[in-house]
Amino acid sequence: MASVFSGKPWKYLVSIIGFTLLAASCAPAAQPAPAAPAPAAQPPSAAPTRAPAAPPVAAPTAAPASPRSAATPTPAAAAPAPRPVTTAPKKGGTFTFGSYIRMADHDPHTAASVLLTWDLAANGLLDLNNNTQEPLPDLAEKWEVSKDGTIYTFHLYKGVKFQNVPPVNGREMTADDVVYSFNRIRSDNPRFARRTLFEDVKSIKALDKYTVQFTLASPSGPFLTYVANQYNKVVAKEVVDKFGDLQPKLSAIGTGPYLLKTARDPFFFEMTRNTDYFQKDRPKLDTVRMQVIEDDITRAAALRTGQIDVAVRIPPSAYQTVKSNTSLTWDTEAVPWATQLIFQVNRKPWNDVRVRRAVHLAINRDEVVQGAHEGAAEISGPLAPVVFRWAALQPDELRKLPGYRQPKDQDIAEAKKLLAEAGYPNGFEMTMPVSNWAAFVNLQPPEVVKGNLAKVGIKVNFKTLEQAAYIAAERDGDFEIMTRAIFTSVEPDAQLGSIYSKTGSRNPVGLSDPQIEALLVKGRGTLDREERKKIYRDIQMIILDKAYRVYMDEPFTYTGKLKYVKNYDGQWILDNRQVIDVWLDK
Repeated sequence: MASVFSGKPWKYLVSIIGFTLLAASCAPAAQPAPAAPAPAAQPPSAAPTRAPAAPPVAAPTAAPASPRSAATPTPAAAAPAPRPVTTAPKKGGTFTFGSYIRMADHDPHTAASVLLTWDLAANGLLDLNNNTQEPLPDLAEKWEVSKDGTIYTFHLYKGVKFQNVPPVNGREMTADDVVYSFNRIRSDNPRFARRTLFEDVKSIKALDKYTVQFTLASPSGPFLTYVANQYNKVVAKEVVDKFGDLQPKLSAIGTGPYLLKTARDPFFFEMTRNTDYFQKDRPKLDTVRMQVIEDDITRAAALRTGQIDVAVRIPPSAYQTVKSNTSLTWDTEAVPWATQLIFQVNRKPWNDVRVRRAVHLAINRDEVVQGAHEGAAEISGPLAPVVFRWAALQPDELRKLPGYRQPKDQDIAEAKKLLAEAGYPNGFEMTMPVSNWAAFVNLQPPEVVKGNLAKVGIKVNFKTLEQAAYIAAERDGDFEIMTRAIFTSVEPDAQLGSIYSKTGSRNPVGLSDPQIEALLVKGRGTLDREERKKIYRDIQMIILDKAYRVYMDEPFTYTGKLKYVKNYDGQWILDNRQVIDVWLDK
């Protein structure tokens, strides 16, 4: 998988890549990460060159009062004609982003894919420093935490205005808007996919026009990380009331640096500078455009010919056509999620752990890595090994375990034995939904899985669904078994809790394991990172032992950019799916 850059800056390009699958945190400009060397001629098949920093151990007792600082620009390398090269960030111009995927859900509080429009049109209460995972100001300029760790008080910047369009018409953003937004996010409605992040919140109230207080039932190590989740935009109630919800494309109205002017979903969006943005030196760009180009080769060609400034997800086969372009530089990163098979654990035959274990044993992860990702991936357990490096089981550990070990002869024999013991000596037949939407997750891995399961007597029939229907099938639990790639936040509690908590927002099958539930609660209330690490590793081993889901791989992505873009502010951004070298302008 690959992302290619050839253009100008802007701020939450973090969300660009967010169009793959689920979301995490955006980072403001703090210290720009150094550029990585270009990859070797062949697509890499080992771990990526960078990994994001682990989350902080504990919440700070206070936050800096000053606004975030801009990253220091890097002097530009020689630029391909006819584009000029300068040594400082320039103002003005248009940035065109080439996406590979259509958006199915346009509401930031319910979406399972990050939204470029909302990332540019709105702000959150907090942001994250991507290198350290420390919370940073966004709409809140500072905050305090009570001694017992249960009360968080946020002080908002004064004079922040919503964009000057109906129905908000440039009115001031206040504490009431923050209260409304976070209460909406934690709605009991199952559409709100990140509601479980705030299960420990007892109340949210406005103390005055510029002060908001969150009261928790108990101390929470990851709480500030959850507040800073890039989906958690502050929105105006009158916008929701006007549009009915935030699904209409033109409902993307917030306090952010860009105003949505044109929305021809799914193929084109155009956003223009918000001249009333509260950070007076931002934004620098006049216009940001998004163009959906679904074909990989066509998207790579559009980058090469300068029709777009960035191309997301260039797979190895397409990468071969552009890797020799001397105008491009490349990095390799890992996505922050693991491709996985979801079982209907409360229905036959998947309620039998022997059947689930048989599937876990039968899957050849190395074949998935090669067949679905052309080698540009690494095997993974329940936590993606690169992004969750501090807490995840690493590939060298996984390869010693049943299901991951090579050769597969022993695993295949054990799988057949388990199926026979479960009453399926000749296997059985099942139906699996697949989709051309995000095919590198929802179609290509299933094609490998189908061949793997045939070796133990399980016949898989595909049912092809469009994007919206595929997402609905997962949400409604309308499947026997299906593949998904799920990421919630750069926090193990969120990633595991959303799936394995009984009330988890990504638990459509009603999975409930008391042992896992107790460990999640313990981990959430523990501030020491080494202790939390032990807890999350215990959870991962339980998941693998009981085969609640089958984890396969963590794909990589190519990131390339034209050399001249070094004129702009650089910053490493981690979102819910991929780490990407982007140029910000918020």
